[in-house]
Amino acid sequence: MTTPNRLGNLATNIFTGLIYLYMIPAFVFFGPYYNWQYAKENGFISWLFLGEIVPTAQAAIWPYYVVRHFTHPSPPPIESWTAEEKANSKHLMAAFNSDLEAIKISNAGGPGLIPQDELRKIVTLEKTALLEASLVEDSVLDKVHPQLKQHFRNELVPAIQLKVKNWDMLQNDLSIHKQIDDLENKWVDWFNANKDDFYIPK
Repeated sequence: MTTPNRLGNLATNIFTGLIYLYMIPAFVFFGPYYNWQYAKENGFISWLFLGEIVPTAQAAIWPYYVVRHFTHPSPPPIESWTAEEKANSKHLMAAFNSDLEAIKISNAGGPGLIPQDELRKIVTLEKTALLEASLVEDSVLDKVHPQLKQHFRNELVPAIQLKVKNWDMLQNDLSIHKQIDDLENKWVDWFNANKDDFYIPK
């Protein structure tokens, strides 16, 4: 018959073993690795002052980074970006920024009619976003994120096209508004869930 003391000792031994199994990789492997990575990316001086804080904290929660490594795509190395692709990525950022600025102006006034000068700004920005989007190469989208091309081409760009059409023709077609909302909602949901994994070289 197993006594309570033996059960307690067994539970303690199991718990202690699990702690060792967790901490040994943290100190033996992940600690040195994250310190080396931090020094490589941020420089020796930065590592000297923060090397015992940031990398150690990363090592302490190493299961998170292991899971993230296998569930999130790693960005391609900077060396794989050609000079042309780096330059082309600026069109992507210009498309994002123009569309966001147009949305910002459109939402600033609240419900009701938009003044003509504001409307002209919105139309110009959306047309700029559409032009910039048309200049972005597929290879760049694939390198920024493996799934970006699909969502960029099938959700964001069509939404901008519909907005330009709607503003240009001064339409108030509810079906067009619904299409825009549906496309933008899909894009925003995907973008917010994946933006931290985007990689665009400077």
